[in-house]
Amino acid sequence: MTSRTPAKMTARYPGRCLCGASFQPGAAIYWDGSVRRATGCPACAPRKAIPGEFVAMSGFSVRFDRHPDTGAVILCHVTDPCGAFGACETYALTGGEWTLRSIGREPVLSNVATHAQIEAWRAQASA
Repeated sequence: MTSRTPAKMTARYPGRCLCGASFQPGAAIYWDGSVRRATGCPACAPRKAIPGEFVAMSGFSVRFDRHPDTGAVILCHVTDPCGAFGACETYALTGGEWTLRSIGREPVLSNVATHAQIEAWRAQASA
């Protein structure tokens, strides 16, 4: 048995997703031909954080992203001042602590920020 990835497509007809939500023609859905059903739709798609602006702080460029509903800061992106190397570290606020979530294409930075440093940047950015 082979594992298949559902194909992303535009719905031609109204229908119902496996999540139970209805969708209209023109909606971006994931269609799985093996079960002949939509397995992903706009209602069950993950929500994306609202990106902020990069600001120079302590020799780095820092950006804070906010939750789309509450407006709370949930992600912090730290990159080199020029941003030329594509190096970016992403920190997520999980359980009240900032933890390294991912490192960009070029791992030049290597976990530069601590929880206290990110909190200081956050206070400086909101002032």
